[in-house]
Amino acid sequence: MKARRIEITTFEKRLKGIRVKNRTAGIRILCFRGLIILSRSLGRVCEFTAAFLLFLLFATPLLFFCVIRKITNGRPVFIRKEIYWQNGKVRTIRVFNFDHRVLRNTFLFFHVLTCDLRLIGVSIKEYGKDARTAGDNFIYSDRPGIFSLWFLRNSSRTGHEGRMQVEMEYTFRHGFLSDVLILLRTLPAAVFHNPKAELPAEVTIMGVTFRNITMQEVIDLFIKDIVAGSRKKVFFVNPDCFNKTVKNKYYYEILRRGDYVLPDGIGVLLACKFNGTPLRENVNGTDMLPFLCRVAVENSFSIYLLGARPGVAEAMGGRLKKTYPGLKICGSHHGFIDSSEERGIVINEINAAGPDILLVAMGAPAQEIWIDRFASELNAKVIIGVGGLFDFYSGNMQRAPRWMREIGLEWLFRLLQEPRRMFLRYILGNPLFLWRSWTSRRHK
Repeated sequence: MKARRIEITTFEKRLKGIRVKNRTAGIRILCFRGLIILSRSLGRVCEFTAAFLLFLLFATPLLFFCVIRKITNGRPVFIRKEIYWQNGKVRTIRVFNFDHRVLRNTFLFFHVLTCDLRLIGVSIKEYGKDARTAGDNFIYSDRPGIFSLWFLRNSSRTGHEGRMQVEMEYTFRHGFLSDVLILLRTLPAAVFHNPKAELPAEVTIMGVTFRNITMQEVIDLFIKDIVAGSRKKVFFVNPDCFNKTVKNKYYYEILRRGDYVLPDGIGVLLACKFNGTPLRENVNGTDMLPFLCRVAVENSFSIYLLGARPGVAEAMGGRLKKTYPGLKICGSHHGFIDSSEERGIVINEINAAGPDILLVAMGAPAQEIWIDRFASELNAKVIIGVGGLFDFYSGNMQRAPRWMREIGLEWLFRLLQEPRRMFLRYILGNPLFLWRSWTSRRHK
């Protein structure tokens, strides 16, 4: 009986322990849920407060103006628009009757107060104007927002993933803090925004013509060229490149006869906007490489890495293979090729490897001169001058975080990394380029 009593007592203790643990876990779950509800409530309060202040500050004066204008000349105060709303529904909203986009949309803050819109959310799609996509039912499970991650990246022309992927990213990751950061980043990024729907296919700055094209369109062209077996020379142009063409006429002529000349950098984006020929996207080599690697894996294309200091190309190749399983890096060589004999050896090595894509990282204008001079001797289909790309992807140099690139401050990050080397290029070179691009446009 004593042994039996000990067993019962032990069982009761275990049962009591389980009850205590369950009670503790339940309390923790309730506390966690309470924190979630509290944070959401705090977020809604902050959202309504911000929307009310913005409406009071910006929309109220315009509302009085529109009412007076209605009385004097009969022009309607509002324009009605239908938008894709929550859970696949269509909603009618009102905006001010102005031609200017910013003035027109200030009334949207009122719709935040009426719970028709969010202050920050997925971007607004106009019914009948913007096409619906397969993932819209999931993305628009909540109300769209006045400010969005897509607007932010589209303004700085860095939304290479496409609208759908950017909206998905926001839907999965958004929270109170991330929404606040999106709002703060939107203010400087809005400087680069251009609402024009029709954009020129080509843009000319300081006599150099480059393609006004998206990242995906460039990649599609590369695929066609590789399949067709043609040989294409690809050059990127940033403000420093344009400044170098002023004194280096040989480099200028090389850029003029490149097969694909592509815009690189926020300085070019600004120059295009000021000159009335806005860019579709900021197509640069550093952002392009991930797309290029994915396409190479999908189509079994091979890549050869030529350039940078000894060991850098090999390190980059190793890291790319780990990041993109199945990627074919068919060879690599450093960019310090001094003699004609060594150059011949390197060219023979590249041809023996038979790459579909050759990346040349020697810095501008050396890489463009090398490509233009020896492209006819190479069997590679697409030959791209990529500047300092190898340093970033080999791990030797850190690239600016995404949020800095979204607001056009990648140059500042580079300046802080290498102040002596980049001072002339950015602090003096960028304003000089903007002035030169503006005066060349005016003279033309």
